[in-house]
Amino acid sequence: MAFIGIKAMCTARGICRSFYPSLLPERGYLAHQDFLHFFHGWIHVTTYLLRDSFEWTYEVPHSDMVVFRCVRPVPEREFPQTMNGFSTEEVAAAFDWAEQHVSPGKRDTIAAARAMAHLHRGETETGKRLVESALAGEHSNSAAFQQLKEFTTRFDLVHWG
Repeated sequence: MAFIGIKAMCTARGICRSFYPSLLPERGYLAHQDFLHFFHGWIHVTTYLLRDSFEWTYEVPHSDMVVFRCVRPVPEREFPQTMNGFSTEEVAAAFDWAEQHVSPGKRDTIAAARAMAHLHRGETETGKRLVESALAGEHSNSAAFQQLKEFTTRFDLVHWG
């Protein structure tokens, strides 16, 4: 079962369609408040798909925010209504790309967002496998993965066994 809040993805689509094309190259900045939060995987995918228009600029300390500078006009582009509208390849490439840009101390949040993206897509077993592998390995003390597990448990979305 896919459980993305349709409202969140529709809001993201509207922002991409209405606001992004208005950004002025070399002068416009895009601050993604939740880029470093486990729940909002569509941010990574939409930003990745528009990466030719944006340059990674700054990771705001002690927050979930990153800032991009607009370097080329942002093309008008229609995005899907759910995470399932993105291809598997687009999702994988987006998180690989994001992981390359964040500081080492924030890579766990990108890994958690990747796992959550699979849960949003209804790929429960893949999402669970990514979470369990991360917690058994390099992200064993990750607050992002702990929050993901607490969230999905609280809303009875995933049974962690």
